[in-house]
Amino acid sequence: MAVQFVFSRLLAGLLLASLPALAGAQAVAPAGVDPAHLTWPAARAVWLDRSRDLGAARRDIESADADTLTARARPNPTLSFNALSIDPRHGLGPGGLGDKRIDSTLRIDQTVERGDKRALRMSRAGATLDAVRADYLGLARAGSAALAGAFYDLAAAQDQADLAQQSAALADAALAAALKRRDAGDLAAAAAERVRTDTLRARNDAASAGAALAQARLALARALAIEPQAPLLHVEPDWPEPVADEAGLRASERRRLEAALDDRPELRAARARLVAARAARDLALAQRHRDVTVGVQAERYPGPAGTGSTVGIGLSVPLFLGDNFDGAIRSAEVDLDRADAALELARADAQSDIAATAADLDAAARRLARTRDELMPAARGALDAAEFAFAHGASGVTDVLDARRAWRAAEADAIATRADYARALAAWRALLDQP
Repeated sequence: MAVQFVFSRLLAGLLLASLPALAGAQAVAPAGVDPAHLTWPAARAVWLDRSRDLGAARRDIESADADTLTARARPNPTLSFNALSIDPRHGLGPGGLGDKRIDSTLRIDQTVERGDKRALRMSRAGATLDAVRADYLGLARAGSAALAGAFYDLAAAQDQADLAQQSAALADAALAAALKRRDAGDLAAAAAERVRTDTLRARNDAASAGAALAQARLALARALAIEPQAPLLHVEPDWPEPVADEAGLRASERRRLEAALDDRPELRAARARLVAARAARDLALAQRHRDVTVGVQAERYPGPAGTGSTVGIGLSVPLFLGDNFDGAIRSAEVDLDRADAALELARADAQSDIAATAADLDAAARRLARTRDELMPAARGALDAAEFAFAHGASGVTDVLDARRAWRAAEADAIATRADYARALAAWRALLDQP
């Protein structure tokens, strides 16, 4: 027990001491946010503004949007100038620059794409942009549920730390009373030592709860990108309670979610990537359509032996003698098959996610109701009876210590159960796009 107590205190101290060295965006909380009285709406607003994950997702959207500009671009023309027929033995001849014996050619070449390559590039880039935008929505939904988990984890850690401190204070008072009774000869020394052991255990529990509270603060501060403010974080949760017709309400919402399954962000992203993969396959096939390069030139060759000023045109096409793009086409077809399979997997995962989240919420609601209506009243009644009997000499120390431990365990279980329901409800509301 002593080792656990020292380790817990050391862990809490290291966590708190490391906070100033953490990489934080700034040393103060965002404007209008009080870290010592943080509500859920305020926490979510800070997360939407400062989340590193959402920031990275927004940059992904900007990058994909830039790719659409690249896909829209047409091939650039090529301008070339050539000076030919220069005689190093007889020189360039008399006269100005325009009269020199130089066969000069000015030429412009323009590649003309065939096979709708530009349209296919635009289709692929546009579908990729749609997928990245849907990814952002999915990340916002999942991130909101994860943030709620961190928020209610801290709320539960606060309550657990308060409970542990109260239990330690009660244990200290009980120990003082037990020692007084022992000295007065009203309590056996062995019974007093049992009270001392229980008190030391309560102190260890309080130290462990303090370390857990520091960790929960760090987790929420990291999600909000306000790490330097972690020691000040104190959330003020509005603990939800199961409604009267919890099962009926959730069943109705589940049917609505399943009916709109294909509109979920992850399915929209998967469908967009399937469209992009199909466009990439078609673009690979389009490489077999030969692009034509058209050239126009103006030529000037002055002098008696020259031809004067002339114009000409040119046309060039590639010959597919070494590469018929078989490898690129096959690779694109494999990517298309992979995207199709990913869409089916996303649909299955979405259905499983709805079912699992609904089951978690239903189970959490039942546990919370049972804890609130049955477990806590029973634990409180047992503790009151044991305390009364011990105060009047009708029971021993062991009985009252067991009752106190059972009551503390019931209180801790009630805190955990309430947090479980809050997290499950937050995950369900995220599926419903409810903040």
